[in-house]
Amino acid sequence: AWSGIGEAEEQRERIRRRFDHTAAEWITPGQGIEALDRLIRQDVTAPMVTATDWSIVARSSGHRPRSSKS
Repeated sequence: AWSGIGEAEEQRERIRRRFDHTAAEWITPGQGIEALDRLIRQDVTAPMVTATDWSIVARSSGHRPRSSKS
């Protein structure tokens, strides 16, 4: 869902409740446009763009995220 515009903004509370149970996050309009530009240039068949909180995914799978420290 793109934040701040269109249907997603009209359904903000319903979408937020769904996001509360997943690792999904809002995509800003700028991020959405950048993703769309990349997809058009790559000519992909079945694209999917998502903003994901990978630390939530890692916790739910029992894995610890890698530290960026050396």
